[in-house]
Amino acid sequence: MTALALPDILNANMPEPRRITVVNDSPDFLELMAELLHDANYPATLIDGDRDNAVELIEASEPEILIIDLRLGGGEMKGLDILRWVRNRPDLSDVPTVVCTADKWGVEQLADEFRSMRNVTVLLKPFSVDELYRALGEVATA
Repeated sequence: MTALALPDILNANMPEPRRITVVNDSPDFLELMAELLHDANYPATLIDGDRDNAVELIEASEPEILIIDLRLGGGEMKGLDILRWVRNRPDLSDVPTVVCTADKWGVEQLADEFRSMRNVTVLLKPFSVDELYRALGEVATA
């Protein structure tokens, strides 16, 4: 696999790698994110969002940036529930977050709630590598 060139915004705004936790219910998506984040020198923790202990795993990962899917499959908590839980935790409430989803309608319905949360950016699937890195730069420098 060829290493990807990082956009200037990422190089300029994020001089040091930050710990990223990715929460998603798709093993393929988690594998892709692992490769992309590794290529950008980000230490990453990957969490199956359908696990019953997903919130405990997020907390234990001590994320500096969180990437979470809005809609998770069969778990007890959906991505939005987990995001709300994260925002109510004093130790996690300010973690910059990228909500990564294909649910454009859901994003539109939740736009006011997302705007009320600090450091939240929405990234609609499908997205390019440049769009991912740009979103990470936005939340990291907000």
